[in-house]
Amino acid sequence: MPFADPGTSVIYDGGKRDRIIWQGDLAVQAPVAYVSTYDMGAVDNSLSSLAAQQLPDGYMPAASLVGQHNQNELRNYGEYVTWFVSNMYDHWLYTGDRAYLDKWWPQLTKATAWLESVRAQDDKGLIAFEKVGSCGHYGYSNCGHETYVNALYARNLTQMAEMAEAREDASTARTYRDRSATVRRAINEQLWDDEAGAYRLSREIPGAYPQDGNAAAVLAGIAEGDRAKRALAYLREHNWSKYGSLTVSESTPNDSLPPFYAPLPSWAEVDARLNTGDTSGLDLIRKYWGHQLGQDPGSTFWEHMQPDGTPNLKQFSSLAHGWAAGPTASLTTKVLGVQPTGPGYSSWAVVPFTGKLKWAEGTVPTPHGDIAASWRKSRNGFQLKVTAPRGTDGRLAVPVSSSTDRVTLDGRTVWAHGKALVRGVSSDGGHVYVDGVDAGRHTLQAR
Repeated sequence: MPFADPGTSVIYDGGKRDRIIWQGDLAVQAPVAYVSTYDMGAVDNSLSSLAAQQLPDGYMPAASLVGQHNQNELRNYGEYVTWFVSNMYDHWLYTGDRAYLDKWWPQLTKATAWLESVRAQDDKGLIAFEKVGSCGHYGYSNCGHETYVNALYARNLTQMAEMAEAREDASTARTYRDRSATVRRAINEQLWDDEAGAYRLSREIPGAYPQDGNAAAVLAGIAEGDRAKRALAYLREHNWSKYGSLTVSESTPNDSLPPFYAPLPSWAEVDARLNTGDTSGLDLIRKYWGHQLGQDPGSTFWEHMQPDGTPNLKQFSSLAHGWAAGPTASLTTKVLGVQPTGPGYSSWAVVPFTGKLKWAEGTVPTPHGDIAASWRKSRNGFQLKVTAPRGTDGRLAVPVSSSTDRVTLDGRTVWAHGKALVRGVSSDGGHVYVDGVDAGRHTLQAR
């Protein structure tokens, strides 16, 4: 792999076909590694290998440039430039490695500037890659002003702002935040279809409402409140089929958009649903990934899947592919509920999403040591147990209902009869939150 340390592992996209490093695949593979193996050597080496291949104008190649085929596709994938920014943000958030961030900050700013230069070519303020010859897409080739790509870019700008603030550059952070707000407004003004209750694929193809664009808009915070619920409801009604959620509805009147099942946007839809408290996120995991576990070889997840539930072998798709591993991260960060809220888990949150599940438990690696968490429902209420490492603090939460009488932290009542009794305790009606919880062992219980 170009610019990779040959004495350290890298993360390939899959064991079949390319066997190289891809930006879009790392968008799933790295978060999975952060919550499971914590193989930071492989993650660092993979990200660095790609970052070092940046072109002089700021464009970031989508994959390792190891042969003529990849050289021929050098500028194909504008979408994957957004994933470079997102991957570096996730690395900083999960590891807190400021030196790594500072090392690659020039590449991050140049990549973001390249994306902005593309957006500047549109008098309505949205990105389209046709003029720069970078229309390649994970699932379909579309050169238009897509909801999906622009939602990813709006999120990039917020991510860049957070990283700039960590580097104590308030002016740059403000510039990125203002630009993100501009892109968000443009997406909502130009691509939201209020009659359909969903985001259009693009300005050029207004009659298609894709899984990726709608899920990305929710995850990026572009669709909020009722709009987020409507977008996800549209996907549930129109895109869901026997084996999961299709990239586009089978009734989409456009032959250039054949529907199929794809793990990257399906994972995005799972997280979007869980983020909004939608229990069907767990149903989607069971339908899509569960179907694959019931097929040959019965132990791995696939790169693509056809509408009839078979793997897309005509394109030499892998039956063991890293970008299909998303539920490992979702079950950890959303269902178990353990997430970093400060770089490197300097602060954290444990906010369980329970659905119809009765219990969950797990251990999450962090730079400070493991966070162990478990929760269980019973006739006596809900109990969350957490052990957090020294040098950190965070937020604990338990789900509550109208019948919940009180919540206790380590035996002390902190919330009762709908009211907080101590500072740092709050409720949104669905959970009771306790902020400023120190390291060590804690039990938060709702009765």
